[in-house]
Amino acid sequence: MYKKIKTTRLGIREQDVIFDEVADLIEASNKLLDTYYEKFEPSPRQEDVRDIYYNTEIPEGQTLHLLMFGSVGSAKTWTAFSLATEVLGEHPEAEGLGVRATYDDLSDALFRPYTKFLDQFEVGYWSKQKPPTVTLYNGSRFRMRSSERTSRSRSDKADELGGTKYSVCIIDEADSVSEEFARTLAGRMRDDAGVKHKLIIYICNPPSEDHWLYEWFFVNADPDDPKSAYRAIHMHMEDNPYLPEGYKESVERDYGHNP
Repeated sequence: MYKKIKTTRLGIREQDVIFDEVADLIEASNKLLDTYYEKFEPSPRQEDVRDIYYNTEIPEGQTLHLLMFGSVGSAKTWTAFSLATEVLGEHPEAEGLGVRATYDDLSDALFRPYTKFLDQFEVGYWSKQKPPTVTLYNGSRFRMRSSERTSRSRSDKADELGGTKYSVCIIDEADSVSEEFARTLAGRMRDDAGVKHKLIIYICNPPSEDHWLYEWFFVNADPDDPKSAYRAIHMHMEDNPYLPEGYKESVERDYGHNP
């Protein structure tokens, strides 16, 4: 992790440099979310999302399934990033997983947006693109994987997922992921960081009534019941404080005919 430095003419030893960097790393880890909490001002809808997670009444150790659905520009992905970052940031060496249907979509849809999110709110991290992984300064990692590649693999699904010790997962465009994969993922999550509730966030446009997401969250469960493990929240463009000027008007102009 550290570049090896030889003794200089000033007499600074290699070990001293490494110890100093380790000390800086520990200090940065302790302050990982300080600036984030100062800079990130959640909207009322984002506060509702946080409330669902932190005040769920399901038994400790169980998985909370959270569906965030809404139109383009409703801050679904940004909100998912914020909650996942809190879970990973508050639990050192926790594991997070980001999922898209195809591998080619991971970089543009998850990797780059997440590093942009962390940069904006000054959360320290390292990253690598192959396989797409973001490591926070407290040792927590957010890996990104393809559901199609995992489903097609003949090897153990845990190998394709990058592990099983996940505390939080984000499934982006969840309506394009198979029900079989979603069930496999939920059964594979083995939190090892001590979170109170494992969390799977499903992001998508409003699902049709014949889709498995609709069945999971609206037919087989009460999405508004704090005792339910399957909760849902409708995200609205009006609740997104980060939209550029004129964005809402242009979307209404181009898509207003299609409610």
